[in-house]
Amino acid sequence: MSPGVVGLIVGLGGACLVLGNAVRHSIPVGRFAKYAAVAFVGGFVCTAIFYRQIPVVWLLLSAIPAAGAWWLSERFGATNYHRASAQHLLVARLHEVIPDWKGNRSLLIDWGPGADPKGIEEVKVALPAKVLPAKVTPGIKNILAETIGGQWTAAVKSTLVICRPASLVDEPKAVRHLRDVLSDPHCFGADYQLKARTLNDDESAIEDYLVSYGKGNAFVTPQKRAAVERILRQRVPVPSGSWMFQWDLPTAEMGAVRSAFEPVMYSPPIKHFVASREEAAQRYEDSEFVLGEYGDGAPVIWNPVAEGTPHCNTCGASGKGKTSWAHNLLQQTAAAGWCNIVSDFKLSKSFRGFLDWPNMHVVTNGLYSNIKTIYYVVEILNRRRQDNAGHNGVSNDVPILFLMDEYAEFAMQMTKNIWPRFRGKNGPSVPPVLGEIDQLIIMAREFRIHIVTMLQKPSGDFINPNIIFNSGKKVQVGQMPGAMSNVYWGSYEVGASIPDLKGRGLVTDFADGVPAREFQSYYTPDPLKAHKVKELDVLAELLPPTSLYPRVVFDMPSPYDITEWEQIVTAPWELADERPDLDPLSPHFQPQPIFTYDTLKDLNPASMSVN
Repeated sequence: MSPGVVGLIVGLGGACLVLGNAVRHSIPVGRFAKYAAVAFVGGFVCTAIFYRQIPVVWLLLSAIPAAGAWWLSERFGATNYHRASAQHLLVARLHEVIPDWKGNRSLLIDWGPGADPKGIEEVKVALPAKVLPAKVTPGIKNILAETIGGQWTAAVKSTLVICRPASLVDEPKAVRHLRDVLSDPHCFGADYQLKARTLNDDESAIEDYLVSYGKGNAFVTPQKRAAVERILRQRVPVPSGSWMFQWDLPTAEMGAVRSAFEPVMYSPPIKHFVASREEAAQRYEDSEFVLGEYGDGAPVIWNPVAEGTPHCNTCGASGKGKTSWAHNLLQQTAAAGWCNIVSDFKLSKSFRGFLDWPNMHVVTNGLYSNIKTIYYVVEILNRRRQDNAGHNGVSNDVPILFLMDEYAEFAMQMTKNIWPRFRGKNGPSVPPVLGEIDQLIIMAREFRIHIVTMLQKPSGDFINPNIIFNSGKKVQVGQMPGAMSNVYWGSYEVGASIPDLKGRGLVTDFADGVPAREFQSYYTPDPLKAHKVKELDVLAELLPPTSLYPRVVFDMPSPYDITEWEQIVTAPWELADERPDLDPLSPHFQPQPIFTYDTLKDLNPASMSVN
């Protein structure tokens, strides 16, 4: 092969090597054209001279121009390009915070040994004489942090602002990472101070930290604080649990501590199962139920008697964990020997898995059977009032928990759709069953009947204020927007102060002296849906060995046949074992229709086909 052809190949190879270096640095290849030309010409000439005269060694000599050109492109081309780009960007951004600034003539950068702008050792900014350094220095530090990264210190000499990277070399990696996140412009920016932090034993992770920030007014709104919390949760690792944040707006400080929260916190095993109705009545005064855990690992306890909160209200959007919260409460009241009565007003299968759970006395999810359940509990209350009227001693009745899910939906359906069919011309406008619930809320506690109401939102046209006012124990599951938070907690901010995670919520805590504390509710698997080994093991540890109360069902007339309100009120109860046709767990169960008319006829609503 002729020396010219070989020289051409070697020259092109050297030029490609140099241009590849431009691509590696994300620099336009045109910027490296002169270095590529040196590599091409030098390689071609050396090859033409040495190819035939010095066999083998010619290849090393011909590579020298390419290597030299590559070194020049790396040492000067890449360095100058990156420095020029960074300086151009800095000048453009500094113009925004410094009035009448002269730009490049007033900027001096000590680049350090490398091409990376992050290696800058010092930046000097000369200010116009009329500009006060105190007003623009924070902005200069923010721009340096956003453009170059890291945290910066600033010193002022006359009209000269001298900025240097904060010295972090002696800090552990976890602290340096925390500072990088805190200085993110979407977090606190450069104008912050890490006042305190605690590391774990091997210094691999942060346990807690305290931050002060200069822009106090910037974080007044819950939305701004929530955005900062979201960044810190996502980017700052936590050994276990999750972060909890406490904002002190007057002092412009934010503290973060590691919480005991986990994505799923299963209900702990039951320590003692009440074995008789007499024991349930005897232990009633000391009854307490663990709803979950606070961030510090302390239990969230509802003591309906000693705490002075006989009734409980739970509020939260659909899908945030209200039903799981209710499952956890029911398995505990069942273990304590309480008689449990449940009305599912959303007419779903949320509590069907508890139909045969020991000490579940009544579980209904039909429209008319739910109405009957309320009257059933009212009748129990009135009978207890009558039986206790003849003596002055303390009632020794067994405790009852009456849980009503989606009460607001029930009240709306009753007011708008159901009661108008029965009211007549001179009947009351308010459905009488809603008045019965008011009576229950006010009087039930004296006779050991405790009521739990569950709502999606605390405000509505059909919710009696007594429901929330007389529910001393209030539980929020999931976030709650401002207006509803104000109705529920008396504050527009409290309800939105927690992350919108399933099972996370707020609960009244009278011992702490604050309106509400953040907590994570325990998760009890739905017996109807549980199939994982872990879930089945959890349920096995929660299941009482025996049931103290019979299962009861109601013999409701068909919706087609109900014409008088009294037909609902006086529907008889039956033992589930004796009426398999009324028992949803029996293969002989004959469900009642939930509608009062039938125009579909042969149309199958499941397949939308005509039979």
